[in-house]
Amino acid sequence: MKRVRLERFKSIFLALLIALSLTQLGILWYYQNHRFPISFLSSLYSMLNHDSPPDISRLKDEVILPTRILVSDEYTISRWLLGSEDRYFRELAIEAFSYIQTVLNDDFRQQPEKLPASRWSELSKPFVFEFSTPMNKEVIRFLSNIRKSEAPNAPDGIFRMAIAPWTDQNERNTLYFLYGDTIYKYTVPFIRNRFDRKAYENIFTLLIKDRGQVRYNLYRDIDPRKALGYPIIPEVAIVVKEPDEIQLPALAGYTPESITLKYNENGDPDPSSIAKTLLGSDLKNFDPPETDSEGTVTLKNANNIYKQYKNGLMEYTYWSQVPGENRGQLMNALEKAFAFIAEKQEMIDKSPNYRLALTGIGISGDGRYHVFSFNYIVNGYPVVLTQGAGDESGSRNGEEGQSESTGSEQDGTAEENGSGGTESEKNNAAGAKRVVDAVTIHVNAQGVASCRWYVRSFHVETGSDHVSGDRQANTDEDNEGRSIASVSLEDGGQDLYNISFDKFLEGYKIKYGELKGNTEANITDMRIAYMADANSADSGLKPIWIIEMAGKDGEKSYRFIEMPVGEEG
Repeated sequence: MKRVRLERFKSIFLALLIALSLTQLGILWYYQNHRFPISFLSSLYSMLNHDSPPDISRLKDEVILPTRILVSDEYTISRWLLGSEDRYFRELAIEAFSYIQTVLNDDFRQQPEKLPASRWSELSKPFVFEFSTPMNKEVIRFLSNIRKSEAPNAPDGIFRMAIAPWTDQNERNTLYFLYGDTIYKYTVPFIRNRFDRKAYENIFTLLIKDRGQVRYNLYRDIDPRKALGYPIIPEVAIVVKEPDEIQLPALAGYTPESITLKYNENGDPDPSSIAKTLLGSDLKNFDPPETDSEGTVTLKNANNIYKQYKNGLMEYTYWSQVPGENRGQLMNALEKAFAFIAEKQEMIDKSPNYRLALTGIGISGDGRYHVFSFNYIVNGYPVVLTQGAGDESGSRNGEEGQSESTGSEQDGTAEENGSGGTESEKNNAAGAKRVVDAVTIHVNAQGVASCRWYVRSFHVETGSDHVSGDRQANTDEDNEGRSIASVSLEDGGQDLYNISFDKFLEGYKIKYGELKGNTEANITDMRIAYMADANSADSGLKPIWIIEMAGKDGEKSYRFIEMPVGEEG
């Protein structure tokens, strides 16, 4: 009997030792890797350590917003392009999001009518919502917080969405979703407590009365038979009538103070504030920070390394190879990527005066990682970060290596079929500039493997002075109480720019040669943007046209034309 008791005691004692060993292993793994080999230990230690996951809701709200909305009055051939700072944008964005939620619901039983993508330009589309990259159904579910729904009748993804309130003769709304080679058409009831047909008509009425609002045409409006000879697809928006000038704020970008290297009274670099900003409470688990002669700050432990360069570039790398070849599910990879970005964003700048757009979703060249790219949008306009053609890896600016191939090489190409390839690095056709994404992040089932982030804040420039822009949190709520955020800078310097089609053609001819009759060019999109130098910690942003062109093989390339100043500018 005593022997039985002794054996039972030994068993219990051994089980306790094993449990304590696993707990200790989990703690050491957490400190070194930011990962646990066993998931329940991760949850247990997080509870004991009072860790809470970063809030990614704001980042989701920003990413799901369309980059712009095209409003078209087919009767008067009047069209308006609305950015996130324009009137009516947020209300229309919420309207679109409400219908996206409808078709993603498991209870939505209507099967779509499928049309070929080639018919997109033929459809009557009073309200078109353009997104920054093709997003498949899984991505949309993640951004919409509808994780459990199978969405059996939803479109396979979204790149463009259109609402056509007057197409159906009954009291129903018509929706179109363009993704890949297919248009998905639905006819659904108007959503209760949202827009009815009268509300849509009021948008037209108010825009028509606003004489200062620039009116656009689609290229097909002025050249329906393609007789003019310009290689431009029918859906490209252009300005051919007055007013053809707009005011754009004079913007400047700068590296946030929290990650700017400081020097002590002896002139020696003091990287402590950067270390505290990037690592937070994890600082104690890292070696003392190092600073090289170029001002690059390195933070590392056994398995993780951060590098903060003087030009604002922040690089994170998981030193050890991320275990396993499992790329994991896309939705889980998005969760990890968003959590990493939201956490660092909160540490660096709690009130950023920009929003991030998801501009690329792809797979690394070796197939081991999901790759996501993000870019800045400021005051409703995208920001294009460029490097000179000679600014390669290991340059004086401190860049020590490029992200793994994501399906688009440095020839200006990017896949936009919703199945692979990010817009991670693009050159314009002249080869003078190389475009880099603001954020590129590699993730697999185990966690974040690497991240490259050109960290910036933005402010309005007035003359030679720099006036810091304050973030105004203008939010609306949709019918589910979900916040749709927008970001604006306070009023500052404003310059007048001419955006007419004639001025565009003049600028294109000066920089690239005659566009008319050019069989090598095929313009698929053009929009107003700002250009900034990725390698400069503090630089002014120039208003530009960014021109998207499709090659014969379907790959994309990009050209840039500086925006001409208006007559009153």
